[in-house]
Amino acid sequence: MSSEWDVERDLLRLDGPVRRLGGIRCERQQALEEENTWPKRRRADTMLDNAALKDLL
Repeated sequence: MSSEWDVERDLLRLDGPVRRLGGIRCERQQALEEENTWPKRRRADTMLDNAALKDLL
């Protein structure tokens, strides 16, 4: 347990470019995830529309 604590403590000490770069990566990843939600929703809506049309026929 103490080794896990040491790792966490060392990670909290990271400062400067390493820590900022991690934040930039996180922000970029979140932006990409938000960007990818639109095509996923669009595809899900299309699949629902197709299922509804098949039920009508």
